[in-house]
Amino acid sequence: ALQVVYLVNSGSEANDLALRMASAAAAAAVTPHSSTTTSSSSSIPRDHVVVMAGAYHGHLTSLIPLSPYKFWGKGGQGKEDWVHVMPCPDPYRGVNLDGAAAARAVLAEAAAAGGRVVAFFCESIISCGE
Repeated sequence: ALQVVYLVNSGSEANDLALRMASAAAAAAVTPHSSTTTSSSSSIPRDHVVVMAGAYHGHLTSLIPLSPYKFWGKGGQGKEDWVHVMPCPDPYRGVNLDGAAAARAVLAEAAAAGGRVVAFFCESIISCGE
């Protein structure tokens, strides 16, 4: 259980810390007291992350891969294989309304790639839109 409050000075720093904590917790769940978040062993799945389409999570090296606004935008390098993008629900247009189906799809995509989802990043208000 989390017994410490971490105060940070920016959203980027908060997201970077959350990503590191998720990876550390996932590694500890697989191999207690391990400091490694990924492994070349096929028995330990790679950490995968789910984000929302149009998301922006910060301008840090660790967060560019989690920001579709950045990796699919001008100058972006494309989506990493360990990142899964859920579509934003759009009730106005009546599309992407089944969040449960979208979640099942990204979980299946991660599992098919030999990974496991260790974190889900979602802004309460999508800042960059789609």
